[in-house]
Amino acid sequence: MEKLKKEELKDKFFSNTLFSEMSLTKETIDSLSKEGYTTATEVQLKTIPIAQKGKDILCTAKTGSGKTLSFIIPSMEMLIRTNFSQKQGVGIIVITPTRELAFQIYSISKKLLFNIKKTCGLIIGGGYRKKETKQLIKGINLLIATPGRLLDHLNSTEGFSCNNLCILIIDEADMILKNGFEDELKEILNKIPKERQTLLFSATLNQKVENLNTLSLKNPIYIKIESKLNQSPTLSNLDQGFIKLSGDIKFLFLYTFIKKNKSKKIMIFFNSCKEVEFYNDLLNYVGIKVKSIHGDLKQSIREEIYKNFLQIEKGILLCTDIAQRGLDFPQVDWIINYDLPLSPNEYLHRVGRTARGPNSYGKSLLILMDNEIDMLKRLKEKNIVLKEYEFDKSKIIDIQDKFETLINSNPAFENLAQDAYKSYIFSYMFSKINNVDNLENMEKLGKEKVIRSFGLRKVPFIKIKKLNK
Repeated sequence: MEKLKKEELKDKFFSNTLFSEMSLTKETIDSLSKEGYTTATEVQLKTIPIAQKGKDILCTAKTGSGKTLSFIIPSMEMLIRTNFSQKQGVGIIVITPTRELAFQIYSISKKLLFNIKKTCGLIIGGGYRKKETKQLIKGINLLIATPGRLLDHLNSTEGFSCNNLCILIIDEADMILKNGFEDELKEILNKIPKERQTLLFSATLNQKVENLNTLSLKNPIYIKIESKLNQSPTLSNLDQGFIKLSGDIKFLFLYTFIKKNKSKKIMIFFNSCKEVEFYNDLLNYVGIKVKSIHGDLKQSIREEIYKNFLQIEKGILLCTDIAQRGLDFPQVDWIINYDLPLSPNEYLHRVGRTARGPNSYGKSLLILMDNEIDMLKRLKEKNIVLKEYEFDKSKIIDIQDKFETLINSNPAFENLAQDAYKSYIFSYMFSKINNVDNLENMEKLGKEKVIRSFGLRKVPFIKIKKLNK
């Protein structure tokens, strides 16, 4: 890919305004400078002044645009200017969809708030509830939370007060609603003070987000951040491509790709936890070191893997869409869509894990089977155009016989493969972007092609009465 000039990237990611030139307190400017933040991005420049005036905001901006500081900086300003104390309880609540994203926001906020002598707390599902309770009772200026755990504490933790809440921030609102937290959000909104400022951030704007806007915001200012250099919703320093493969060689291609890119930092996306577990165990068994992250892992393990992948310069992370939104892993070289994303928006969020920042470059690869080509048309409707990558099929490392022997001679591996295949079929059948609309066709595809990428020699029985088209 031809690299963009630094000046072009600066224009794209950043404004021409330094934080020191904005109407911020010296404490905030010094804290930002200490952590290496000097220049405002476009979303920060447009949202912070409005937020400082106490206005409600509905902001849509693509992933990687700098939304986190867009709400952390106004939060710092409020705490400083009002001399908000720990005894007053919670002054700001940030609600975010996943534990990993909550932890990332907490890590950034903790450093910035420490510099201004304000407190920051984290409450997430799977966390240590007793420790969280003590922190809440003691008092936390800025609280980052996942919806379910926040509602749990609001309902059952005595001494947890948010009567002095000044700002509610809902981050990645579209993903929160997609993950099924609509009822929890409504209940949270009923339990917190009505007189407050609300900042709602979302990568996309759909009907559910519009409904949430109506419920939670008062006369909001709508801010939409678009690219300066092009109208594509993806970043210009992202090189995007696709390849067409038959289902029987998908794994062989992935195996070959990994072997030839040992020095790279790679994220590989699957549609189910069972698939991630299977390929994680398989690749590590054959000597290819990989890590994995998905929703079925314990929180402590997810945090450890997240921290590890942040720090390493090369390595492979297998993941489900739990890792697709908002997480900022430095210098990811490749995003591989091994399984078809379930929507164009999910594609956007997956590839948004690379090319993050003004001097960063990344590549993405979408693997398509013959009946998945329609995805290119759907992406093009969103102004996302992928080029076709060429590859020499003769250079694919053919380990199929060894692969199948390993799986079918080992009951544990065979069970993992069957579970992974079944979960793949379920996720695929309920996708809205493929042309497979009945079980018979999907089973035929599996018999002929797909099962070989799971190392299976016969299709596991799947009992389904009727599919929703």
